[in-house]
Amino acid sequence: MWPAAAAELARRSLEAPVLGATVSADGRTLELYALPLGTEPVPAGRLTVVSEVGRDSVEVAVSKNEAAAPADGAVCRVERRLHVLPVLLAEALGGRRVLDAASGAALTPMPRAEILRPRQLPAGWYLVEEWPLREGDRQTGWTQRYGPTADRAGLVVVQRSASLGPNERFAVDRVDAQDVSVRGTAGIWSRQSNWTATSLVWSEGGWEVALGSWASDASPPALDETATLAFAASLIAGLR
Repeated sequence: MWPAAAAELARRSLEAPVLGATVSADGRTLELYALPLGTEPVPAGRLTVVSEVGRDSVEVAVSKNEAAAPADGAVCRVERRLHVLPVLLAEALGGRRVLDAASGAALTPMPRAEILRPRQLPAGWYLVEEWPLREGDRQTGWTQRYGPTADRAGLVVVQRSASLGPNERFAVDRVDAQDVSVRGTAGIWSRQSNWTATSLVWSEGGWEVALGSWASDASPPALDETATLAFAASLIAGLR
């Protein structure tokens, strides 16, 4: 292999594609969610981000480091499957695009103030993980998963841009659909034909919001219709 080609491969092996991002209410802080390539786990602190701010865009480049990054650098924390890196901007993001240098893709940061989170959870439950909702090569919203443990059945909260139309994940193979009132608007509660999952879907603030509860082994879904509606009623934007 030619030296230049080998150097390019070595450089690309260190890149960590950014799957999505959030942006703070003041537009000054991005949080990037990246997935390191390779078969070996990458510990916290081993990904760093370099950002280049232009008039029309902010380009971000996330890469792996052989050694831990310096303490004053923008380094990653690990949230289960993904690495999260902060990017502090000198001025608000505004209408500038966010570009991932590794993939060349434009990101659509989720406004952190618009993420719906529950004010209270069922006893023993917690936020297991959250991640950017991606469809094809773009970020279309945000996903959170709650439950009693990381491996047991629970509930997923999916916010997806309403301009994209209905999310087929919560429409295909559904039966017993019922019109319900949720958060002062019209929603639809339904279940899968084999009774392994239920969903509650409505539109709010430019988002299609879906709560999906699924079964564990031979058990019914973790939350029934009444409990799912109560979970939806407890959601509030901008909790953190």
